[in-house]
Amino acid sequence: MLINPVWPEWVKAGMTIDYEDRLKTYLTGDPFNAYEFKRVLYVDDRRSAERKLLETLTTMSEETRGEWFRIKLEKAIFAFDGSPN
Repeated sequence: MLINPVWPEWVKAGMTIDYEDRLKTYLTGDPFNAYEFKRVLYVDDRRSAERKLLETLTTMSEETRGEWFRIKLEKAIFAFDGSPN
């Protein structure tokens, strides 16, 4: 789960094999290098865990755009920490 203060109401959630490498791909599009991971979780079945998290965030958020959710960070963290793996 990551954020960028340029879009304070939006949270990005998704899966990746190497989150540090994934972050580099986002930083190339942001001259301020402001993206920041807020939560990282290693799971055995990342596809299932991602599906469950995205479903939860979709129901909790005010708006979605792909894997971006307009939701307060605290609510997104609650969903992330409470989502079954």
